[in-house]
Amino acid sequence: MKQKKNIEGVLCKQFNQVKEDYQIHLTGIIDCIRYLLAQGLAFRGNDESISSRNKGNFLELMNFLVNHNEDIYKVWKKIRGNLKLTSPDIQKDIVKVTATVTTQVILDDLGDDLFSILIDESRDISVKEQMIVVICYVNNEGKVIECFLGVVHVSSTSALTLKSGLESLFAKYGLSLSRICGKGYDEANILRESQATKVKQALEHGEISSGRGLNQEITIKKAGETRRSLHYGTLLSIVSLFSSMIDVLEMVEEDGTYLDKKKVKH
Repeated sequence: MKQKKNIEGVLCKQFNQVKEDYQIHLTGIIDCIRYLLAQGLAFRGNDESISSRNKGNFLELMNFLVNHNEDIYKVWKKIRGNLKLTSPDIQKDIVKVTATVTTQVILDDLGDDLFSILIDESRDISVKEQMIVVICYVNNEGKVIECFLGVVHVSSTSALTLKSGLESLFAKYGLSLSRICGKGYDEANILRESQATKVKQALEHGEISSGRGLNQEITIKKAGETRRSLHYGTLLSIVSLFSSMIDVLEMVEEDGTYLDKKKVKH
């Protein structure tokens, strides 16, 4: 009976030690990931092999921490290769958890207050369209806070598609479009979309001809300081895009009127 208690005591002690070592190890891993995320640095290296002189930011930072922290050094030497928590999959899992916790902190700070949004579109490395959403609000200390909320992959950058993507992102975080008191977006993209629609309709009705080099995308050229040809090009662009520009300006005016009424209600 006494021997059994001694065995249980030894096993319990070993278990507690393993648990403590794991916590020290995991804390070191998380600290490295938090640092890289805060600095916006890449994790992976081109060559992460044992013989590599530069294994990438994550592994190099972890090695630095091991060599400068005695507790982590002792734990690191005990751990087998497959239990070091340094695989890319584990890094991604911790990053996802970090993003979730960070977003929840932002939402808690926002509370039930109104906020504005900033939206922009870009393409990722795989040339897929994506929408970046930033929220802006005033916290309890009266400071203006701008925080990244999320990225939504979209099929196109049309206004309807972006609106649908925004609604899906808001539904994910329990936000409502009715709480938006201001927004910023890329009017140039809306201008292109409006002009493309008008060109398509004109082609269908036979109002303009199609052919190689015709009906190419038009943008408003920047006027130069000395070259008159640039001024002329700017005027031609304005003439061609005038109706689309009016549509965009009316849209901006409607948004401003709606937001003014909304502020009065609150």
